[in-house]
Amino acid sequence: MARDAFEQAAAKNPNVRRFLNITPASMSKNTKKPNKKRKINNEAQQHTQDTDELTDTEKENEDPKRKVPTEYDSNTLSDDEEIDTLGSDLELVPTMDANKQSSTPRVRNNDPDIDDDDPPFEIIFHPHTLKPTPPAPSRRNAKPSKDEYAQYAPFALKSNQSYAALLTNLSVALGCSIFAIPELKITWRKKTPANSTVVLLGQEVGYKSLLTEMKTAKTGSRTVMLFMPLPHRPGGDVDAAQRYHIDNEVQSAETSTTSSIAEQQLTFDHAMQEHRAQLLAMYPEGNHPLFPQKRVYKDPDSGYCWELTPLRISSWCTHLEKGTATLSKPPAAAHFDYSQRIKTFPCPSADNSPSVAVHPPPPAPALPPPSGILGSSMQLTDLLALGLVSQLIGNGMGGSNLASNHLASSFPALTTASAHPPSVSAVPKADLSVSSPLSPSPNNILNVEVPLDRFCHHYRLSSETQASLAKLGYTPGDTNLRRTSESHWRDFAGIPPLVWERVLNAHRRFLDDAGKGVWDEFIIEN
Repeated sequence: MARDAFEQAAAKNPNVRRFLNITPASMSKNTKKPNKKRKINNEAQQHTQDTDELTDTEKENEDPKRKVPTEYDSNTLSDDEEIDTLGSDLELVPTMDANKQSSTPRVRNNDPDIDDDDPPFEIIFHPHTLKPTPPAPSRRNAKPSKDEYAQYAPFALKSNQSYAALLTNLSVALGCSIFAIPELKITWRKKTPANSTVVLLGQEVGYKSLLTEMKTAKTGSRTVMLFMPLPHRPGGDVDAAQRYHIDNEVQSAETSTTSSIAEQQLTFDHAMQEHRAQLLAMYPEGNHPLFPQKRVYKDPDSGYCWELTPLRISSWCTHLEKGTATLSKPPAAAHFDYSQRIKTFPCPSADNSPSVAVHPPPPAPALPPPSGILGSSMQLTDLLALGLVSQLIGNGMGGSNLASNHLASSFPALTTASAHPPSVSAVPKADLSVSSPLSPSPNNILNVEVPLDRFCHHYRLSSETQASLAKLGYTPGDTNLRRTSESHWRDFAGIPPLVWERVLNAHRRFLDDAGKGVWDEFIIEN
């Protein structure tokens, strides 16, 4: 039964017959063979020659695991068929040696990181090192300064060069040892765009990522910016060449900046001295009568005054140097703002007022001593009678001569007193200004006479308002303006209600400014 089954299997697959011919003797014989690698020549791969001509030496060199049994029946397969079956399990790539006519397997390169098909491209590296941090400012809320980097000469690498080549070229560019480069702190970014993300290099792994990203970049944009701290020696000190490069760069920059600032300061000071001397000569101390110990500038258009303090003079000199001011016109700066003007003017003192020679009145003749019954009370009666006589004579009443003769005959002392009136100092002076029913002219109170057009221009009233005020007959400072009826200023002069409020406000400001001396250039000289 088993024999029939093997026969049927051998009919389907002839290779089964070799298992029937294996005996214990053949198996022991095969185990004594040396364990050597099997050589397969080109003739075995091509299956062009018959294997019956193999020598005993070639049989001994065969692998015992793949040894073909030699004892088999006439129905077994030939050696070339067995070799074909065994050789089908291996995939060999024949390579010819120049000296040996044999075939050896070659392993293909399956590393995905190396691509032999694409040509290498060039990458430009720009190294930068961090400059020393300046001393922190003393202020609490001061903002921290940004990191500044020193630039070095760029260098180029091919995409097929290793990470060691990067470190070598970097050490040459920085002028330091390759061991002083802080590899773990190197960061990089693309040159374009400028706001690209800064990435940590990360030694060899990051370098491969850099090459991969540069491979996808355009040809003209394969430029890398490298940033790192200062290279350090193994002991911890900064590399001497690197320190010399940075110190020399900083010192040269500071020297050039300091010399430039000093030259500019000398030129500026020289120009400021000339402008200051011109201003001090044009505006000496006491140039305003109300401020004898100050330098005062008075605006000819508005009449406002500013004290020329050292700060205002310095500001004026600066604008003179820039050409934004003149000696007669101060700059439009905050120091000469409307709110910085002199607001309070002192009253003119008696020393500054013009002196008028006052002559004392001549002494009155001594009256004879009172006599008669009235005694000392006669003095008061004489004074009352003298007042009545003076009033009658001053009013020019009829019969004044008769009254005077009658009084002279009745009271001889009265006639003597009337001929010689008492001195002014003996009689109290009456205040005529209080008892006067009419107030004097406003121009006499202010003692200024300002044209209407200057008034309207100074207080920013339109030309139509100026014409309406001229129609009313208004002169600046006229107090009758407040008592003008609505029919006059609205119906007759044609001034709108809102404009009328502005006119009244300008009138009040004029009275205030005139009292402070703003309009002193229009003083009426007596």
